[in-house]
Amino acid sequence: MQQMWILFLTLDVGLASILRGLPVGATKPSRVTEEEALSIIPRAVASAYLAKKDAAALAAVNDVYQGAKADRDLLLLDCEVEKDELGLQVKAVHTEFLNAETRYSKTQTLLQDLTARITATQAEIEIIQQTYNSQRSACNQTRIRGREQLASVQKDLPVAASLYQAALQACSGGIPPVLLQCNFTNGTSVYKFKDAALQKQVSAMTSIGGKFMSMGLERAVRGAKSFQAASFLELDEWHQEDGGMKTIMHVKHRHHQRQHGELKCAATEDKPTCDALVDSMATVQGNVRDAADELRIRLAKADTNCEQIRAAKTVDMRDTRERLDDFNTMLADASAQSTVDATALNSKEEEYKEIKGAVDKGVGACWAKMKSVENTIEAALKLREEIFKADSSLASKVKECEVTKWIRGPCSASCNGGVQTLKREVIAKPSADAKCPVLEVTRKCNMRACPVDCKMTQFGPWSQCTKSCGGGVQTRSRTIEQAPLHGGMPCGEPVGQRVCG
Repeated sequence: MQQMWILFLTLDVGLASILRGLPVGATKPSRVTEEEALSIIPRAVASAYLAKKDAAALAAVNDVYQGAKADRDLLLLDCEVEKDELGLQVKAVHTEFLNAETRYSKTQTLLQDLTARITATQAEIEIIQQTYNSQRSACNQTRIRGREQLASVQKDLPVAASLYQAALQACSGGIPPVLLQCNFTNGTSVYKFKDAALQKQVSAMTSIGGKFMSMGLERAVRGAKSFQAASFLELDEWHQEDGGMKTIMHVKHRHHQRQHGELKCAATEDKPTCDALVDSMATVQGNVRDAADELRIRLAKADTNCEQIRAAKTVDMRDTRERLDDFNTMLADASAQSTVDATALNSKEEEYKEIKGAVDKGVGACWAKMKSVENTIEAALKLREEIFKADSSLASKVKECEVTKWIRGPCSASCNGGVQTLKREVIAKPSADAKCPVLEVTRKCNMRACPVDCKMTQFGPWSQCTKSCGGGVQTRSRTIEQAPLHGGMPCGEPVGQRVCG
């Protein structure tokens, strides 16, 4: 803060200006006129001087001179103490201002970071919800299709049972139902019942049941050994695709009658035996029952998978919302801290203005007092010069002590005001009657307020990790209970972080 350093310069330059050029002894030429000098010194001394420039007038003028020198010595001490005290205050405010500025800057950075995290987490919640909605829709479609397929296959169960009973009944008389072989133009053929009532039941079956029946009749005629595996019904497994359940059950069966057109249907050359036909119908009935069971199992798996997706979404949403709540709590704390930091920053600005006023006032007051004392010394020196001109023999009667600089003793307190003794010694005393200045004084010291260290709350709990894996971040925060004052220990970091996940 550049203004703070200007205050230091004001203190140093101001005091240097006060000290620079002050008269320090009788040999220094006076810079005032005799008339000006007479207007400055006490009236009684001026009257004695004007009456006669003799030893008595010299003694009176010398008393004024010595008194002014003593005043100057003490005033210099006061000005220097004032300078030191104000300098320490300026340094303390400067340090506190920098600390407050740093805290405010960090808090603003934290606010921006938390705002970005909240925005990203809200977007993550939207994605989770959208993904779940898509998966739930796919699950519902899968279950709807599965239930529809199961309902269709279940309708084939009584038909398959009825055809099985019809085969048993016909074969109880030793004659199996007559089968027709229908040949198509592409060289393929299918088998069906000649009996219209039986064939009507077959036609009422679903595509799955119809395929099973077609394969059963062909097997009854040709036998298991001659049956081609490629002619069997193919059921594709249900599978998961793109994170959602997509249930597919393909029946790869083409109704030859529709695609190729029927050329000719006639009684089969190879008559199926009752055992072969009954066995095939039993197999068809078992195939339909197995297909229904398989559909139930797969439908149950679909329900389980859908529930797992819902449960996973619930966990993800809960964790993400908890993380969002943590960020919002931290944002509220950071916002409150930002207000505190901004207030502290403004407070330090105001404190700077107050100290600037104190510096200006202190330097000005010292200058005014020192100027008055300097004028008195200058006036006494001028009149003394005029007395020496009138009677040069009187110059030998002016004898002054030479003393050391002040030596400061320890202050009784480090802050909030103490007492200090200052001493100096005589270096040279020309004669026994030579007047010496005060050699010991007691002054107040360390008048500045004692420093107050920063006090912060305990850290709150760690937030949720920003990532479940791959490296995330956990944060925790704390607030300032007492901002540092008068150069006290600065505050620590308001937010802590650690790697997680």
